[in-house]
Amino acid sequence: MSVRTKSVNREVAELFIESAKYILGESKAIPSLSGDPAQVNATRKAIETSRALYEALNDQRTSTVDAIELVEQKKIAAENFRKITGLEWKL
Repeated sequence: MSVRTKSVNREVAELFIESAKYILGESKAIPSLSGDPAQVNATRKAIETSRALYEALNDQRTSTVDAIELVEQKKIAAENFRKITGLEWKL
């Protein structure tokens, strides 16, 4: 594995760690994103839909219909993230 590959892997791991903290509410700010606008938008959407689903599942007022809709939105965002970045959305 090249030094460049290790650096990219470390950056991806850090992105997922920071994203998880945001999704779980441990961090108030969405992770800082930069680079290709399409990748930034796909990543932001995956993070935002994951957080919306997490928050809804922790809210007793969320209906089953609402939860299913949020799951579908998250699946779409995760698939778009995969298509644009080549990475699987693990959150």
